[in-house]
Amino acid sequence: MSDLAPPGFRAEHPRTADVWGTRTPYSAGQPWPTRVDQHLDAGLTEDDVDRWVQSACLLCSNGCGIDIAVAGGRMVGVRGREHDRVNHGRLGPKGLLGWQGQQTGRQRADPHNLGSGLEATAVQERRRARRAGAGGRLIVHLRTYIGLLDTGERTLAASYRQVADGHLAEADVHHLCHQLAGQCDQHVGALAPLVERYGSDPQSEPDRLHAEGLRSVRSGGLGLLRDLHDLYLLANYLDIAWTIVGQGARDQEVIDIVAACEGDIATQVKFLETRLKQAAPQAQLVAQ
Repeated sequence: MSDLAPPGFRAEHPRTADVWGTRTPYSAGQPWPTRVDQHLDAGLTEDDVDRWVQSACLLCSNGCGIDIAVAGGRMVGVRGREHDRVNHGRLGPKGLLGWQGQQTGRQRADPHNLGSGLEATAVQERRRARRAGAGGRLIVHLRTYIGLLDTGERTLAASYRQVADGHLAEADVHHLCHQLAGQCDQHVGALAPLVERYGSDPQSEPDRLHAEGLRSVRSGGLGLLRDLHDLYLLANYLDIAWTIVGQGARDQEVIDIVAACEGDIATQVKFLETRLKQAAPQAQLVAQ
């Protein structure tokens, strides 16, 4: 074995022969089971680990979530992150074993210790460049959609209240629209920590993506139909925006917020569709 082999390195590992690891079959419609893959230096257990550092595997294009085990100021192992939406704890052979190449003695023991002087400056510049690249673009796009959701929920809440107060004769519309406006207010509150963490930048997107809301309330049966139609379009706009944020989320807080709010908006869309179907026949008969 080469003198550069790190401590605890084993030339053979079961996962080099069985690259997929233990199977976890599941039925259609069931959630994908978790399976936490872990590999530590020989002789070490989790009790020997000082801390776990959240990270992501970059050895292929999947970007599986991993936790890096640190003990004595050096990297001593990895494990898959159970709640990561990409891998649910699984790691391929490269992610599970490839980190050992960092422990040859030619690499800095503590990946978070930048040292000082020119070396630290160079590392910081490389990190800034990476953030300005693909990782930076992901944050920008998330910030954009968080801004779109924040603006859209506020606009929809105001539109609900406008329609509720403009159609007092329709008792169900009046009361339910006020109720749904309150629901949108709750969504704005739920988004607040994400706005604080990631920022809000809806202005960077084209104007056509902005939810404009209702400029005024229309009167009569046809006016109610048109107003409900506008609310329906706004709600659908937010429904797909929540879906987009959820599909790209890696942060558990984002995932939890999307899970809570996306269902509310989907229910709003169903209510508005049902109410449109009720209003359409009468409005069209009057119009004829």
